[in-house]
Amino acid sequence: MKKIILLVLTVFMTAALYAQNAKSTGLTDKDVQNFAKHFNSISADMEKAFGDGAENQGYISKKADYLKAEKILAKYGFTGTDAVEKYAMLGRCVGVLTVEKSGAMEMYKAMGMAGMDPMAAQRPYINQKDYEVVERNWAAVAKAIAYEGAQ
Repeated sequence: MKKIILLVLTVFMTAALYAQNAKSTGLTDKDVQNFAKHFNSISADMEKAFGDGAENQGYISKKADYLKAEKILAKYGFTGTDAVEKYAMLGRCVGVLTVEKSGAMEMYKAMGMAGMDPMAAQRPYINQKDYEVVERNWAAVAKAIAYEGAQ
């Protein structure tokens, strides 16, 4: 769970820097499968490089740290100049899917808050095509992040 929180915090805090108009990062099934396959290792390397939780929220804003993140991601199959952006998009999609799959939407409806979207602030930063790639591979991602509602 700590790793999920770390991923979500890191990615959400950098959203404004890299996804102003939610352009596609070109996420592929292979990118998502690499993420799922290496989730624990990526998380451990990112935590080692940038700290845990709140301390690492702005790591992408510094060029040297951006390059360090790029190097970590390349080790796990994220290559090219858009590796960090792909990772950030993937993280945002995982965050939204986790909430959607958790039943939070139904909880909001049951509480009389129909139409309220707990992830509304994140949706402008998510590209639909990239989201669909992550959703298509949700079973592998859910297993990797140890999401209890994995399907």
